[in-house]
Amino acid sequence: MILLKVAPFLFNTNKSLLMDKTNEPKEFNKFISLFPEVELPVTLSSEYVEIFSKYNKPIPEILIRKYILNEDIYIPENIDTSYEPEHLKEKTANINLKEISLDTSLEENDEENTSEEYPVEDEYIACLRLPGVTRFYGLVYLKIGILSYEYILHTYDKNGKTISNQMIASMKVENNVITEHVAMIDEDMIILIMEGDKNIQDNFNPENSHFLSFEIDDDGHISKYKL
Repeated sequence: MILLKVAPFLFNTNKSLLMDKTNEPKEFNKFISLFPEVELPVTLSSEYVEIFSKYNKPIPEILIRKYILNEDIYIPENIDTSYEPEHLKEKTANINLKEISLDTSLEENDEENTSEEYPVEDEYIACLRLPGVTRFYGLVYLKIGILSYEYILHTYDKNGKTISNQMIASMKVENNVITEHVAMIDEDMIILIMEGDKNIQDNFNPENSHFLSFEIDDDGHISKYKL
C-alpha cells in the first residue's frame, strides 16, 4: 500500500514554495501559499481528511470565490489568509469510513445560514501542491459537504487562471452505501484511481472495484490516461 508522506506538508510550511512571482498577482500568491508542497507519490483517501483538516489552513471564502468558483471579484490587499468563517466551522462533518458521525449542527437547516448571506455552502481546505513543475501550479484541495468529501486537483497558469480541474478522490454516503474513490499521484504525474462501494455494515469487497486513470501534461492539462 502506498502511504501519504505526511512530514513534508506538516512540518515544512515555512519553506518558500513559490515559482517566479514576477508576473503573478499578489492575491494569487496568497492563495497558493496556503498549499504546502509534498513529495510524490502521494495517496489521497478518507484516512487523510482529518489530517489535512487539522494541520492545513482553511481557505478564506473570498479566495474560494475567486480561484475555486472562478467568480470575478476584487480582493483587497490586506486579506487575512488565516480567516476561518464561523459558519463553516459549524457545518463541518466528521468524516471517517469506520465510524461515520455527523455534527448535530448539520442536522439543522438554520434559516440564518442562507445562500444569500454565505454563498459558499461547502468547506474547502488546502491540501497540497505538486512539486517539480515550472509552467503551472497543481493544487489539491478538499471540498467537504454533508456526509461527503471530494479531493479536487486544480491546475492554474502563473497568472492564476484555471487550466484544468478534476475530482480525483471522494467519499459519499447515500442510502446506507459508502462510495469511495482513492487516488494515487505518482512521480510521472499519472493519477491512478480506484472506485469501490460497500454497505455501511459490510466490509469492502474488491470485486466491486473499478479503476481509472488521468495524467497531467507539461502545460497543466488533465486528461484520461490509458494504462
